[in-house]
Amino acid sequence: MDCKGTRTATHLIVLLTLSLSVLTGCASGPAPVPRLQTSAQGYSADFDRAWNAVNDVLTEKRLPIKAIEKDSGLVTTEFVSSGGRYIYWGKKNDAGQEMSTWAEKTRYFLNIRVRKREDGGTTVDVLPHFEYMRYEYNSVLKRSVEAGWEACESHGDVETGLYDALSAKLGQ
Repeated sequence: MDCKGTRTATHLIVLLTLSLSVLTGCASGPAPVPRLQTSAQGYSADFDRAWNAVNDVLTEKRLPIKAIEKDSGLVTTEFVSSGGRYIYWGKKNDAGQEMSTWAEKTRYFLNIRVRKREDGGTTVDVLPHFEYMRYEYNSVLKRSVEAGWEACESHGDVETGLYDALSAKLGQ
């Protein structure tokens, strides 16, 4: 083979390597992001007003209610398919910050507690249960296949969205 043929083959190999790098980079999903920290939120609204606001927000967000128990202050939603989203499953960066990673197929349900406070206000706590679809490589089919749902933790965006909507609804 002459020098021209060697150069052409080298260029072809470099071009193929770059093409594969670009393709696999695009398929890997977004990079990890810092997890949002959320906790129960207090509102100056009384229990009945906060309870109604919680139910209004769930309806507006089209979250199907599975169980509702006003006496105990608990609302539970059905599982909701949430497509691709960030989830948390124990990864931290070098600085010790919790990092959420991308999952292609997720679902969740919520337990929401509404509690009276002694000062006449209310505390609302959104407790999510998240799952992501785990995939395994099937050597017979030569592709990844669904292997089942695995529990994980929320990135915090669902809770933050509900707390923000409640604050807006209650004028706080």
